[in-house]
Amino acid sequence: MSHSVGTTINMTYLLDTSVIIDSLDNLTSLSKSGENKILITDVVLNESDHLKNSLGAVGYMARKFNNFLQSGEVGESKYYDNHTVTPITNGNIVVDLISQKEYKENFKNNYESVVNDRRILETVKWANEIYEDLILVSNDVAFRTYAISLGLKCQSLKITESDIDKLEFVKDVEIEYDYLEKLHLKNLKSVEEDLGIVFEPNEVNVVFKLKNSDHEVLANVINGKIEFINEDKLRECKLPPRNKEQLFFSNLILNHSTKVILSSSPSGSGKTAQATACALKLIDNPNTTYEKIVYIRNPIDSVDKDAYIGFKKGDMDDKMGGYFTPINDALETFALNELRKSRRDTSQETIELKISEYIKNYNITFPYIGNLRGSNLSNAVIIIDEAQNFSLSSMQLVLTRVSDSSKVIIVGDINQVDSIYLSKQNNGLSFLINETKNRESKIKLFPITLRKSVRGEICEWAEELFSKFKYF
Repeated sequence: MSHSVGTTINMTYLLDTSVIIDSLDNLTSLSKSGENKILITDVVLNESDHLKNSLGAVGYMARKFNNFLQSGEVGESKYYDNHTVTPITNGNIVVDLISQKEYKENFKNNYESVVNDRRILETVKWANEIYEDLILVSNDVAFRTYAISLGLKCQSLKITESDIDKLEFVKDVEIEYDYLEKLHLKNLKSVEEDLGIVFEPNEVNVVFKLKNSDHEVLANVINGKIEFINEDKLRECKLPPRNKEQLFFSNLILNHSTKVILSSSPSGSGKTAQATACALKLIDNPNTTYEKIVYIRNPIDSVDKDAYIGFKKGDMDDKMGGYFTPINDALETFALNELRKSRRDTSQETIELKISEYIKNYNITFPYIGNLRGSNLSNAVIIIDEAQNFSLSSMQLVLTRVSDSSKVIIVGDINQVDSIYLSKQNNGLSFLINETKNRESKIKLFPITLRKSVRGEICEWAEELFSKFKYF
């Protein structure tokens, strides 16, 4: 018969590494000021200790967790036949560290990650006999599925209950031709009253369709007003918008009133290239105070632990070089277009010189996320790329460095989460997209999804084909 350790605990949560690496705040929220007990296994502790050498956000969170444990008060251990339970108290959070002497699962015939997962589950089975109301918490869907097959209670760390795929950022509105001339800079509330419709906070892009006509007028909702898009002006960018969604995206970036622009869009939709082109145009504008472009990408992009940046050979430039490919590709496109227009040499050497010229003239920097703490990102156009691979903590780390003199463009694809410690619902980009529904948000977020591939038919085909098989 199971019995609980202590008499005042309501729930007991055993956390796997994915929850620890996501955010240290998870311990606080799950603990509920000590009402619930938190368990971790020696396997999780070892994985965290291993990951602390990584240079990415994962490494940062691992070091933060290790510091949390080291600064806690270690209590008296309880000994069982094959297990030792050691309580560690830090503030009002109590963490029981469970060590297991021998495991059935070994490393002879399986991958380390698989063995570690199964060893955690061995400990969970034993802990079920010691703690009441025990729930395994993991963001790893495969791990949870296997745990459920063993009859164990488990759950994900739910950041939001909403289905962010259902959020729409473009609103189609049918109007009479006579009403069109009254719309530009018209108060949104008046438009809602006139037309008998309601705009959701996330519907910041509007297609006004004229009745009995194929004519459409594009507009954005900015500062509570309807602002028409000047398509001819937008096509002056180094990379002219090629479809309706790109027009919305570019206009949101170039508008002086917008501060944070979001886009979760599939591969090949042009989100990074379009963001970079608009950033260059903002720097060129003498009426703005932007002085530089800051490109930030979290250097965690593989399920292979050996591919983490901390394990790569070479200095920081060698480690980080490959992570800047998206913006380098965009700059190469701009360089090639410019050289062709001026009928100059388009050799690879000339293109690379032109890219270097862009980087110098526009003061483009590529800071490593781990070095941002204590910095101040001012007078900058900041591009946060592959944002679906940012945990909430790492996204918070970046955004809390941004001053009011800067503009932030956040792009990624929530359907392509690469980090084994994050999920579609549990990452920085998804969290911000869900926040677009909040009418009371202190900072207005401007979202748009670029749905069409501009890379080519193969990319569009692959995106459609494999999206059918996203089981989780």
